[in-house]
Amino acid sequence: DELIYMLRKLLLNIGDLPAQTSHILFNYLVGLIMYFVRTPCEWGMDAISATLTFLWEVVGYVEGLFFKDLKQTMKKEQCEVKLLVTASMPVHGQNECDIPTQLPVHEDTQFEALLKECLEFFNIPEAQSARYFLMDKRWNLIHYNKTYVRDIYPFRRSVSPQLNLVQMLPDKGQELIQKQIFTRKLEEVGRVLFLISLTQHIPAVHRQSHVSMLQEDLLRLPSFPRSAVDTDFSLFSDPQGKELFGLDTLHKSMWIKLLEEMFLGMPSEFPWGDEIMLFLNVFNGALILHPEDSALLRQYAATVINTAVHFNHLFSLSGYQWI
Repeated sequence: DELIYMLRKLLLNIGDLPAQTSHILFNYLVGLIMYFVRTPCEWGMDAISATLTFLWEVVGYVEGLFFKDLKQTMKKEQCEVKLLVTASMPVHGQNECDIPTQLPVHEDTQFEALLKECLEFFNIPEAQSARYFLMDKRWNLIHYNKTYVRDIYPFRRSVSPQLNLVQMLPDKGQELIQKQIFTRKLEEVGRVLFLISLTQHIPAVHRQSHVSMLQEDLLRLPSFPRSAVDTDFSLFSDPQGKELFGLDTLHKSMWIKLLEEMFLGMPSEFPWGDEIMLFLNVFNGALILHPEDSALLRQYAATVINTAVHFNHLFSLSGYQWI
Protein backbone atom coordinates (compact mmCIF):
# COMPACT_ATOMS: atom_id res chain seq x y z
CA ASP A 1 0.00 0.00 0.00
CA GLU A 2 2.82 2.39 0.84
CA LEU A 3 4.55 1.67 -2.48
CA ILE A 4 1.37 2.37 -4.46
CA TYR A 5 0.79 5.51 -2.39
CA MET A 6 4.28 6.79 -3.21
CA LEU A 7 3.89 5.99 -6.92
CA ARG A 8 0.54 7.74 -7.02
CA LYS A 9 2.04 10.76 -5.30
CA LEU A 10 4.95 10.72 -7.76
CA LEU A 11 2.59 10.68 -10.74
CA LEU A 12 0.51 13.46 -9.21
CA ASN A 13 3.54 15.72 -8.82
CA ILE A 14 5.30 14.88 -12.09
CA GLY A 15 2.24 15.10 -14.32
CA ASP A 16 3.11 13.40 -17.61
CA LEU A 17 5.33 10.34 -17.43
CA PRO A 18 8.12 9.93 -20.00
CA ALA A 19 7.53 7.08 -22.44
CA GLN A 20 10.38 4.91 -21.18
CA THR A 21 9.45 5.46 -17.54
CA SER A 22 5.83 4.54 -18.18
CA HIS A 23 6.88 1.35 -20.00
CA ILE A 24 9.15 0.29 -17.15
CA LEU A 25 6.55 1.12 -14.53
CA PHE A 26 3.82 -0.70 -16.45
CA ASN A 27 5.96 -3.84 -16.82
CA TYR A 28 6.87 -3.86 -13.15
CA LEU A 29 3.27 -3.40 -12.01
CA VAL A 30 2.00 -6.17 -14.29
CA GLY A 31 4.86 -8.36 -13.08
CA LEU A 32 3.86 -7.63 -9.50
CA ILE A 33 0.30 -8.78 -10.21
CA MET A 34 1.60 -11.95 -11.88
CA TYR A 35 3.79 -12.66 -8.87
CA PHE A 36 0.90 -12.51 -6.43
CA VAL A 37 -1.31 -14.60 -8.73
CA ARG A 38 1.33 -17.34 -8.84
CA THR A 39 2.48 -16.96 -5.23
CA PRO A 40 -0.65 -16.68 -3.08
CA CYS A 41 -0.37 -15.17 0.37
CA GLU A 42 -2.84 -13.85 2.91
CA TRP A 43 -2.55 -10.23 1.78
CA GLY A 44 -1.97 -11.02 -1.90
CA MET A 45 -5.50 -10.05 -2.98
CA ASP A 46 -5.15 -6.68 -1.26
CA ALA A 47 -1.87 -6.10 -3.10
CA ILE A 48 -3.42 -7.03 -6.45
CA SER A 49 -6.42 -4.73 -5.97
CA ALA A 50 -4.18 -1.86 -4.85
CA THR A 51 -1.92 -2.35 -7.88
CA LEU A 52 -4.86 -2.45 -10.28
CA THR A 53 -6.26 0.79 -8.91
CA PHE A 54 -3.00 2.51 -9.88
CA LEU A 55 -2.13 0.63 -13.05
CA TRP A 56 -4.86 2.33 -15.07
CA GLU A 57 -3.26 5.72 -14.41
CA VAL A 58 -0.04 4.55 -16.06
CA VAL A 59 -1.68 3.01 -19.13
CA GLY A 60 -2.37 6.36 -20.76
CA TYR A 61 1.35 7.12 -21.00
CA VAL A 62 2.39 3.75 -22.46
CA GLU A 63 2.77 3.94 -26.22
CA GLY A 64 2.03 1.00 -28.49
CA LEU A 65 -0.12 -0.86 -25.97
CA PHE A 66 -2.94 -2.76 -27.69
CA PHE A 67 -5.71 -4.86 -26.21
CA LYS A 68 -5.10 -7.76 -28.59
CA ASP A 69 -1.38 -8.00 -27.81
CA LEU A 70 -1.99 -7.60 -24.09
CA LYS A 71 -4.59 -10.35 -24.13
CA GLN A 72 -2.24 -12.76 -25.93
CA THR A 73 0.55 -12.01 -23.47
CA MET A 74 -1.69 -12.57 -20.45
CA LYS A 75 -2.90 -15.81 -21.99
CA LYS A 76 0.66 -16.97 -22.50
CA GLU A 77 1.49 -16.12 -18.90
CA GLN A 78 -1.67 -17.96 -17.74
CA CYS A 79 -3.07 -14.85 -16.13
CA GLU A 80 -6.08 -14.53 -18.43
CA VAL A 81 -9.33 -15.78 -17.00
CA LYS A 82 -10.52 -19.01 -18.61
CA LEU A 83 -13.86 -20.62 -17.83
CA LEU A 84 -14.76 -24.25 -18.45
CA VAL A 85 -18.30 -25.55 -18.76
CA THR A 86 -18.01 -27.97 -15.84
CA ALA A 87 -15.39 -28.78 -13.23
CA SER A 88 -15.02 -30.61 -9.95
CA MET A 89 -13.78 -28.94 -6.82
CA PRO A 90 -12.31 -30.92 -3.91
CA VAL A 91 -13.44 -29.69 -0.49
CA HIS A 92 -11.67 -30.77 2.71
CA GLY A 93 -13.28 -31.07 6.09
CA GLN A 94 -11.87 -29.73 9.34
CA ASN A 95 -9.47 -32.65 9.39
CA GLU A 96 -7.44 -32.37 6.20
CA CYS A 97 -6.48 -36.03 6.48
CA ASP A 98 -10.07 -36.90 5.54
CA ILE A 99 -10.81 -37.72 1.93
CA PRO A 100 -12.30 -34.57 0.38
CA THR A 101 -15.67 -34.59 -1.28
CA GLN A 102 -15.84 -33.78 -4.99
CA LEU A 103 -18.48 -31.20 -5.79
CA PRO A 104 -19.70 -30.54 -9.34
CA VAL A 105 -19.63 -26.89 -10.35
CA HIS A 106 -21.86 -25.41 -13.06
CA GLU A 107 -22.33 -21.92 -14.47
CA ASP A 108 -24.96 -20.93 -11.90
CA THR A 109 -23.42 -22.66 -8.87
CA GLN A 110 -22.97 -20.46 -5.83
CA PHE A 111 -20.80 -21.15 -2.81
CA GLU A 112 -24.01 -21.48 -0.82
CA ALA A 113 -24.75 -24.75 -2.63
CA LEU A 114 -21.22 -26.01 -2.03
CA LEU A 115 -21.44 -25.17 1.66
CA LYS A 116 -24.74 -27.01 1.99
CA GLU A 117 -23.30 -30.09 0.31
CA CYS A 118 -20.25 -29.97 2.58
CA LEU A 119 -22.31 -29.70 5.75
CA GLU A 120 -24.31 -32.75 4.70
CA PHE A 121 -21.23 -34.70 3.66
CA PHE A 122 -19.41 -34.10 6.95
CA ASN A 123 -22.58 -34.68 9.03
CA ILE A 124 -22.64 -31.25 10.65
CA PRO A 125 -25.95 -30.43 12.41
CA GLU A 126 -28.03 -27.66 10.88
CA ALA A 127 -28.07 -25.82 14.21
CA GLN A 128 -24.31 -25.32 13.91
CA SER A 129 -24.26 -24.45 10.21
CA ALA A 130 -23.93 -20.69 10.85
CA ARG A 131 -20.48 -21.32 12.34
CA TYR A 132 -19.06 -22.94 9.21
CA PHE A 133 -17.57 -21.20 6.20
CA LEU A 134 -15.74 -22.17 3.03
CA MET A 135 -12.20 -20.90 2.64
CA ASP A 136 -9.77 -21.16 -0.23
CA LYS A 137 -7.02 -23.55 0.80
CA ARG A 138 -4.35 -21.85 -1.31
CA TRP A 139 -5.16 -18.21 -0.56
CA ASN A 140 -6.66 -18.74 2.91
CA LEU A 141 -9.54 -16.42 1.97
CA ILE A 142 -13.17 -16.82 2.97
CA HIS A 143 -15.97 -17.08 0.40
CA TYR A 144 -19.33 -15.30 0.46
CA ASN A 145 -22.25 -17.70 0.05
CA LYS A 146 -23.96 -15.63 -2.65
CA THR A 147 -20.88 -15.42 -4.86
CA TYR A 148 -20.86 -17.49 -8.03
CA VAL A 149 -18.04 -20.02 -8.12
CA ARG A 150 -17.30 -19.21 -11.75
CA ASP A 151 -16.64 -15.58 -10.86
CA ILE A 152 -13.83 -16.56 -8.50
CA TYR A 153 -12.08 -19.52 -10.08
CA PRO A 154 -10.70 -19.50 -13.63
CA PHE A 155 -10.81 -23.26 -13.99
CA ARG A 156 -8.07 -24.93 -15.99
CA ARG A 157 -7.77 -28.60 -16.76
CA SER A 158 -4.41 -28.78 -15.02
CA VAL A 159 -5.47 -26.92 -11.86
CA SER A 160 -8.19 -27.80 -9.36
CA PRO A 161 -8.94 -25.18 -6.71
CA GLN A 162 -9.42 -26.60 -3.24
CA LEU A 163 -11.57 -25.40 -0.37
CA ASN A 164 -11.51 -25.95 3.36
CA LEU A 165 -14.56 -26.10 5.58
CA VAL A 166 -13.64 -24.06 8.65
CA GLN A 167 -15.42 -23.24 11.88
CA MET A 168 -15.42 -19.75 13.38
CA LEU A 169 -17.69 -17.29 15.14
CA PRO A 170 -20.45 -15.98 12.81
CA ASP A 171 -19.54 -12.34 13.50
CA LYS A 172 -15.90 -12.99 12.66
CA GLY A 173 -16.91 -14.81 9.50
CA GLN A 174 -19.15 -11.94 8.37
CA GLU A 175 -16.36 -9.45 9.01
CA LEU A 176 -13.95 -11.45 6.85
CA ILE A 177 -16.59 -11.87 4.14
CA GLN A 178 -17.26 -8.14 3.99
CA LYS A 179 -13.55 -7.39 3.74
CA GLN A 180 -13.18 -9.98 0.99
CA ILE A 181 -16.11 -8.60 -1.02
CA PHE A 182 -14.71 -5.08 -0.68
CA THR A 183 -11.31 -6.22 -1.97
CA ARG A 184 -12.78 -8.08 -4.93
CA LYS A 185 -15.05 -5.17 -5.82
CA LEU A 186 -12.09 -2.80 -5.68
CA GLU A 187 -10.14 -5.20 -7.87
CA GLU A 188 -12.86 -5.21 -10.51
CA VAL A 189 -13.09 -1.42 -10.41
CA GLY A 190 -9.37 -1.37 -11.16
CA ARG A 191 -9.80 -3.74 -14.10
CA VAL A 192 -12.65 -1.69 -15.54
CA LEU A 193 -10.67 1.53 -15.14
CA PHE A 194 -7.76 -0.16 -16.89
CA LEU A 195 -9.94 -0.96 -19.91
CA ILE A 196 -11.43 2.53 -19.92
CA SER A 197 -7.98 4.11 -19.94
CA LEU A 198 -6.76 1.71 -22.62
CA THR A 199 -9.79 2.48 -24.79
CA GLN A 200 -9.44 6.23 -24.38
CA HIS A 201 -5.76 6.27 -25.34
CA ILE A 202 -5.85 3.78 -28.19
CA PRO A 203 -4.78 5.38 -31.51
CA ALA A 204 -7.76 6.41 -33.62
CA VAL A 205 -6.74 4.10 -36.47
CA HIS A 206 -6.96 1.07 -34.14
CA ARG A 207 -9.92 2.19 -32.06
CA GLN A 208 -12.63 0.40 -34.02
CA SER A 209 -10.86 -2.97 -33.96
CA HIS A 210 -10.18 -2.51 -30.25
CA VAL A 211 -13.81 -1.88 -29.30
CA SER A 212 -14.99 -4.68 -31.59
CA MET A 213 -12.74 -7.14 -29.78
CA LEU A 214 -13.89 -5.76 -26.44
CA GLN A 215 -17.52 -6.21 -27.44
CA GLU A 216 -16.94 -9.79 -28.60
CA ASP A 217 -15.08 -10.68 -25.40
CA LEU A 218 -17.85 -9.29 -23.22
CA LEU A 219 -20.49 -11.23 -25.14
CA ARG A 220 -18.50 -14.43 -24.65
CA LEU A 221 -18.31 -13.94 -20.89
CA PRO A 222 -20.89 -16.17 -19.15
CA SER A 223 -20.93 -13.74 -16.23
CA PHE A 224 -21.81 -10.70 -18.35
CA PRO A 225 -23.88 -8.62 -17.73
CA ARG A 226 -24.55 -10.16 -14.30
CA SER A 227 -21.10 -9.31 -12.93
CA ALA A 228 -21.55 -5.67 -13.94
CA VAL A 229 -24.77 -5.26 -11.94
CA ASP A 230 -24.25 -7.66 -9.04
CA THR A 231 -24.85 -5.95 -5.71
CA ASP A 232 -24.42 -7.44 -2.24
CA PHE A 233 -27.25 -5.63 -0.47
CA SER A 234 -27.16 -8.00 2.50
CA LEU A 235 -23.68 -6.73 3.43
CA PHE A 236 -24.53 -3.02 3.38
CA SER A 237 -26.00 -3.14 6.89
CA ASP A 238 -22.87 -4.69 8.41
CA PRO A 239 -19.93 -2.70 9.79
CA GLN A 240 -18.18 -0.89 6.93
CA GLY A 241 -21.37 -1.34 4.92
CA LYS A 242 -21.37 2.35 4.02
CA GLU A 243 -17.93 2.06 2.42
CA LEU A 244 -18.99 -1.05 0.52
CA PHE A 245 -22.13 0.72 -0.69
CA GLY A 246 -20.08 3.66 -1.96
CA LEU A 247 -17.65 1.36 -3.75
CA ASP A 248 -20.54 -0.52 -5.34
CA THR A 249 -21.93 2.76 -6.68
CA LEU A 250 -18.51 3.59 -8.13
CA HIS A 251 -18.37 0.10 -9.64
CA LYS A 252 -21.65 0.64 -11.50
CA SER A 253 -20.55 4.09 -12.64
CA MET A 254 -17.30 2.73 -14.09
CA TRP A 255 -19.13 0.01 -16.01
CA ILE A 256 -21.41 2.63 -17.55
CA LYS A 257 -18.36 4.66 -18.53
CA LEU A 258 -16.64 1.65 -20.10
CA LEU A 259 -19.66 0.70 -22.20
CA GLU A 260 -20.13 4.30 -23.28
CA GLU A 261 -16.53 4.40 -24.50
CA MET A 262 -17.14 1.15 -26.35
CA PHE A 263 -20.36 2.38 -27.96
CA LEU A 264 -18.89 5.68 -29.12
CA GLY A 265 -15.90 3.89 -30.62
CA MET A 266 -18.12 1.74 -32.83
CA PRO A 267 -19.46 2.84 -36.22
CA SER A 268 -22.93 4.37 -35.93
CA GLU A 269 -24.30 1.92 -38.50
CA PHE A 270 -23.13 -1.14 -36.54
CA PRO A 271 -25.57 -4.02 -37.23
CA TRP A 272 -26.82 -4.63 -33.70
CA GLY A 273 -29.09 -7.53 -32.94
CA ASP A 274 -30.74 -8.51 -29.69
CA GLU A 275 -27.34 -8.60 -28.00
CA ILE A 276 -27.47 -4.84 -27.49
CA MET A 277 -29.90 -5.51 -24.66
CA LEU A 278 -27.11 -7.17 -22.68
CA PHE A 279 -25.19 -3.90 -22.68
CA LEU A 280 -28.19 -1.64 -22.12
CA ASN A 281 -29.18 -3.82 -19.17
CA VAL A 282 -26.01 -2.64 -17.43
CA PHE A 283 -27.23 0.96 -17.74
CA ASN A 284 -30.75 0.09 -16.62
CA GLY A 285 -29.55 -2.17 -13.82
CA ALA A 286 -27.24 0.48 -12.40
CA LEU A 287 -30.08 3.00 -12.29
CA ILE A 288 -32.48 0.56 -10.65
CA LEU A 289 -29.91 -0.45 -8.03
CA HIS A 290 -28.85 3.10 -7.13
CA PRO A 291 -31.74 5.42 -8.07
CA GLU A 292 -30.98 7.72 -5.13
CA ASP A 293 -27.52 8.66 -6.44
CA SER A 294 -27.88 11.92 -8.37
CA ALA A 295 -24.41 11.69 -9.94
CA LEU A 296 -25.12 8.24 -11.32
CA LEU A 297 -28.54 9.41 -12.53
CA ARG A 298 -26.93 12.25 -14.48
CA GLN A 299 -24.33 9.89 -15.90
CA TYR A 300 -27.04 7.42 -16.91
CA ALA A 301 -29.09 10.10 -18.66
CA ALA A 302 -26.07 11.50 -20.52
CA THR A 303 -24.89 8.04 -21.58
CA VAL A 304 -28.31 6.98 -22.82
CA ILE A 305 -28.69 10.21 -24.82
CA ASN A 306 -25.22 9.80 -26.37
CA THR A 307 -25.96 6.16 -27.21
CA ALA A 308 -29.33 6.98 -28.78
CA VAL A 309 -27.80 9.77 -30.87
CA HIS A 310 -24.85 7.63 -31.95
CA PHE A 311 -27.03 4.66 -32.95
CA ASN A 312 -29.93 6.82 -34.16
CA HIS A 313 -30.87 4.36 -36.92
CA LEU A 314 -31.34 1.62 -34.35
CA PHE A 315 -33.35 3.68 -31.89
CA SER A 316 -35.47 5.27 -34.61
CA LEU A 317 -36.51 1.83 -35.82
CA SER A 318 -36.95 0.09 -32.50
CA GLY A 319 -38.05 3.03 -30.42
CA TYR A 320 -36.90 3.55 -26.86
CA GLN A 321 -38.47 0.52 -25.22
CA TRP A 322 -35.01 -0.73 -24.20
CA ILE A 323 -34.40 2.19 -21.86
